[in-house]
Amino acid sequence: MQDYTKVELIPVRDIHEDADNPNAMDDRTYSQLVSSIQGTDGIIEPLITMECDCDIIEKKPHRKIIGGEHRWRAAQEESLNIANVPCIDYLPKEKDDDKFLMTNLNRIHGTLVSAKMARLITQLTDTHSFENIRDRLNLSNKEYIDFIGKEEAAKQGIAEHETDATKEAVEKAKGKEGKAGARKKPSTIGTLMFILQMNKLDKEYVDEAIAYYVEQNKEFTGNLRSQALGNICKQYLEAKGVNV
Repeated sequence: MQDYTKVELIPVRDIHEDADNPNAMDDRTYSQLVSSIQGTDGIIEPLITMECDCDIIEKKPHRKIIGGEHRWRAAQEESLNIANVPCIDYLPKEKDDDKFLMTNLNRIHGTLVSAKMARLITQLTDTHSFENIRDRLNLSNKEYIDFIGKEEAAKQGIAEHETDATKEAVEKAKGKEGKAGARKKPSTIGTLMFILQMNKLDKEYVDEAIAYYVEQNKEFTGNLRSQALGNICKQYLEAKGVNV
C-alpha cells in the first residue's frame, strides 16, 4: 500500500494543471480560498500530484495536479506569491486511475463543468465500460446521461432508470451464477444486464436478429429465441467491454 503521509514542498513552477479537470470554482469561493490561505500564512492542505513528462513544462519529470488546482492557482496570486507548495505524490495502479480520482476529489470542492465532464467521459469510454465509469465516478444513470446527452446515451443503450424489479433480478441471477459456476454467466447475467439497458434500443432490430438466428438454426432443439437473445446480449456486452 502506498504511503500518503509523505509530504514534499514542490516549486509552483514545476507543477501544472490537468486540462481534463472538469471542476470549476466561482469567483466568490475562490476569493474565500485566497483569504483562507492568507489567514493561515500558507497552504496547509497538500496538493495531490503525480509525476508527468509531458511538454507543458520543460523540466522532466514534473508534477501534474490530481487534486488542489485552485490552491495551486491561489499560491500564484500577487497577494500570496507562494514559491513552494506542499504535495503528496500519487502513484496510479492502472490506466486512468488518476482521472477517476481527480474527478471524485474535485466534485467535493467545486462545480463540475458539463462540457469538460462530457469530454472526460468520452475519453474514458475508449477503455472502460459504461458501468465502470458510472460506478467509479459515483454517478447515477441519470447524472451520466445528463453529461453525455440523451442521444449519445441512446447509442450506448443506457437507460435513465433501473427498476427495483430488474435490480432484484440481477442480484438473484448473480447469486445463482456464483453457485452454479461461470458457465451460466453469459446467458443469465449477460441477458439481464442487456435488458436493463434495452429500452433505448430499437426493438425491431433485436426481433429481426432473433428471427434470423432461429431461421438459421432450425435443426437444433431447445428454446432458440432464448439462445438468440443470449448471443445478442453477449456480443453487445463484449463490444462495450463488459467481461461476460
